[in-house]
Amino acid sequence: MDYGLAASLCIVSMLVFLLLGVPIAFALGVSTVIFGSLAFGPMALQKVGQVTFTLFYNFSWTPLPLFVLMACVITETTIGEDLYKVARNWVAGIRGSLISATILGEALIAATVGVSGAAIVALGKSG
Repeated sequence: MDYGLAASLCIVSMLVFLLLGVPIAFALGVSTVIFGSLAFGPMALQKVGQVTFTLFYNFSWTPLPLFVLMACVITETTIGEDLYKVARNWVAGIRGSLISATILGEALIAATVGVSGAAIVALGKSG
């Protein structure tokens, strides 16, 4: 089977699965396995497993759960509110102190958590 045709049919079948209400992970997985096997043969399944294992067996993923845990701790406690108060008190005397305190507080939380999205959630909850 031509690779372009297989890719097009894979996308169409994935969209059909999604319209039928199949969860995204299963729609992607089933359509990829079917059309990958048709286009590349049975070695496609071995390649999928090998690439998945290689990507997840990497030590750079190790700190990710700890950053998520830190974000959860900051959003559920008053740490985010306290960091915002510190930033607000620090820049209270200058013009535009509200936006400056918001940016500084978000930078402090993002430096702690490692992700700016969690900082926005923590600051939005405490503000």
